[in-house]
Amino acid sequence: MEHAGTPLHQPSSDEVKARLATPVESLQGVRSNICERLHRLDLWTAGDLLFHFPRGYQDLSDERAIIDLEEENQKRRYSAKS
Repeated sequence: MEHAGTPLHQPSSDEVKARLATPVESLQGVRSNICERLHRLDLWTAGDLLFHFPRGYQDLSDERAIIDLEEENQKRRYSAKS
């Protein structure tokens, strides 16, 4: 596969391992206060960040109008009483 006329570089597994082992302190834009927070979460390398999954998150993919949400809440209240 080519990109802008030049072949893409496929990194070796050793290169990938080295990049994943990069300390968070060496990552561009990560200041010392952010490093402290990451360390509290036991995140020390780029690989740790890449494979860190939050224990909870909000699913924002289900977009509905406010009026639709109100109607759904009313249906739940009626079904709970019966």
